Amino acid sequence: MGCAITPPAKKLMDRFWPGPLTIILKDRAGKKLGFRMPAHKAALALLKRCAIPVVVPSANISAKAPAKNADDVLKDFRGRIEAVLDGGHTDIGVESTVVDMTGQRPKILRHGAIPEAEVFSAI
Repeated sequence: MGCAITPPAKKLMDRFWPGPLTIILKDRAGKKLGFRMPAHKAALALLKRCAIPVVVPSANISAKAPAKNADDVLKDFRGRIEAVLDGGHTDIGVESTVVDMTGQRPKILRHGAIPEAEVFSAI
């Protein structure tokens, strides 16, 4: 599985990663996939140690408030997950901004921690 990283997507990665930005790209089969590089030292240490891409769900259920700590995650998922990496209380408390980079023009799918104006000025 590989994804084509367009020059505008690369600009977003360079400007906002690690950070609260999820970028949607297409794989070779045309399937849309979301990518994120968190700015949390425990998450970054885990990713570095794994040395491979890690697939994980969001830390909250869609339409629910963002989780702010491990206890919030455990309450939301009630036995549906096997582990939580407890890195302490989140610094932001707002969801990542999600940008779909698969079309002719970037599209904000979810407004979040990075304002839309900053996303488009980076491109």
